[in-house]
Amino acid sequence: MVSFPDVPYAKGLPKLVRTTSVSRAGKRFMAAIETVDPFWQIEVESAPLARDLIPAMRAFIDESNSALKTIVWAPTYLDVPQAYLADPANAALADDGNLVSGTNGLTIVANSVTNGLDIRRGDLISLVKDDYRSMHTVMTGAVASSNSITLVVEPYIPSFITAGAVVKFRNLELNVRMEPNSGTMTDDYLPVATFTLQEVPK
Repeated sequence: MVSFPDVPYAKGLPKLVRTTSVSRAGKRFMAAIETVDPFWQIEVESAPLARDLIPAMRAFIDESNSALKTIVWAPTYLDVPQAYLADPANAALADDGNLVSGTNGLTIVANSVTNGLDIRRGDLISLVKDDYRSMHTVMTGAVASSNSITLVVEPYIPSFITAGAVVKFRNLELNVRMEPNSGTMTDDYLPVATFTLQEVPK
């Protein structure tokens, strides 16, 4: 796997892409069906890069631009739950969870978490099972008790994420690949790099 460059970024929020087929009566929308599994896409733009940061970014783009290698991407902005933005080292975040179940693919139960852990609507979590990774937005949050927490998430949990997966509330991880030839860097003394990442299972 390719390491993600440790440089400052100006853009890079994840977007959930959905493909939906709709039926219409005239101009009126009548019904819809999701035809392809939803996936995450991230359009990344670096901050202007000082000279010492350029080589690492150039190497990353050259290695990843073919879309043949997997990158482990970690959010640099939405990296901790909302309740801990002012205290990212809070003890409640000390423990990852253990996935017990995923009812209907959307309701997850995790144990081995710290009591009082506060996860809210809109927070991101990731699930890791062996080399597989997925990321989810919390729709219905909760506060952990009895070392357990139940959350409703989107998108649904993929089949390759099973019981025993690690549930991460910070230091999130997602497997992605760079869309072919999307990686570029401006020809400048303080160049800006841009590229598009797309979720893959592993």
